[in-house]
Amino acid sequence: MAEKELGMKIGRPCCGSRTMCLSTQGVDSKTKFVESREFKGWNCSVNWFFMHIEQQTDSVFHHQTCQAKFGQKRGPIGKLSNSDAILAELEAHLKAGTMPTIICPKQTCGCGLCAPKSIDPEKYVKVLANHVDMKVFENVK
Repeated sequence: MAEKELGMKIGRPCCGSRTMCLSTQGVDSKTKFVESREFKGWNCSVNWFFMHIEQQTDSVFHHQTCQAKFGQKRGPIGKLSNSDAILAELEAHLKAGTMPTIICPKQTCGCGLCAPKSIDPEKYVKVLANHVDMKVFENVK
């Protein structure tokens, strides 16, 4: 039990060994290790970087372990057997420029820590602009 608690407290590196940009109290730094894993309520771009398909359950997720989806919930975003519906929804958002943002539903992050995230929606959009064509967000309110 003590080992599990320690693992939850000590943070973790990006599993892809990517360098991440962190901003703490106005100071930006680059690192390969995040000391905190608590991002509940943060804006997260996990849906832009990961997709997990479980063939045995016919389920599609944004990420294997966090399974975050829109609406501060967890679970599948659809069925593999009905992937046309997932693609149609994505296409509709991209055409309308209304892509919603994942708000982390979990107390402890289980997604790719290297997926850009921020507690501040404006900073989130600025960081995400380094990775995504921001035209998709033109109509987001």
